Amino acid sequence: SLDLLCNIGVDAIKVASFDIGNLAFLNKIAKSKLPIVMSTGGAKDDQIKSSVDLISKTHKNLALLHCVSEYPCPPEKMSLSKLSDLKTNFKDITIGSSDHFNGILSGPLAYMLGARVFEKHVTLDRSWKGSDHSFALSSHGFSQFVRDLKRTPIMLKQLPKTDLGKER
Repeated sequence: SLDLLCNIGVDAIKVASFDIGNLAFLNKIAKSKLPIVMSTGGAKDDQIKSSVDLISKTHKNLALLHCVSEYPCPPEKMSLSKLSDLKTNFKDITIGSSDHFNGILSGPLAYMLGARVFEKHVTLDRSWKGSDHSFALSSHGFSQFVRDLKRTPIMLKQLPKTDLGKER
């Protein structure tokens, strides 16, 4: 499957959470030289570290995504503070968020905690049967997710004290 993906010209390789620790497979992915996006859901810290260490030996374009493997993921299980741990433990790696939360608030919150790559499930119809349609975003919801992600760094920017704004 990896060879097929490389041959058809994909832009990046997404490594699912259950492949963390599959070092032979990750080594082959790293040799592809394509950007790698790797989810961490369910992985133990030592599995994440060994996987990142292996890939980083030959590959520099890696994004590591915090993920909770629960579909859908309720807000109390999001554990977004894990993003701070990933940023601390993997200083030279781009950190991101892969979430199965039914809503758009997770994106801006993850951004504020250091995420710069985002994965969300999208569906054409939330009433369809299947494991992720019920929590996936509609096209409109995804547009709002992207809109709010773009607004977040703008809203965090500190203005000079001389800029008092103006009333209308």
